[in-house]
Amino acid sequence: MTATIDLASDATTSVAAARALLDRWVTLFNAGDLAALTALYADDATLHGTTSPLLFVGRTQIGGYFSGLSEVEMGEAVMQALTGGEVMVSGLYDFHRPRGTRETRIPARFSLLVGERNGLWCVLHHHSSVRPERR
Repeated sequence: MTATIDLASDATTSVAAARALLDRWVTLFNAGDLAALTALYADDATLHGTTSPLLFVGRTQIGGYFSGLSEVEMGEAVMQALTGGEVMVSGLYDFHRPRGTRETRIPARFSLLVGERNGLWCVLHHHSSVRPERR
């Protein structure tokens, strides 16, 4: 007997899990809950942060990158289910940072590779960079 895999169903489930993870990431980021935010990353996850030239590897380094002083407003996000069960999430977001009595807006773009590890969905890789101005 040959087992069949419903790839469409698997992809739908993966994309839904990725969407839920992204929504949770935004909520925790905006709440400044850095411990819970960092817990969304795999133990061996990597991060290219928006405002740092460094590559952060692992939860400890990633946790040290986040300051809790910003809020993020999510824009467009595209989810692509990959054949290994992971999901590539690419999109746009804006960071809002207090600067004295003013607020600074930092438009950025991102990609997240998310997947399941030990039964939990987590961020495997996160790349964020300042969005270039349109010419």
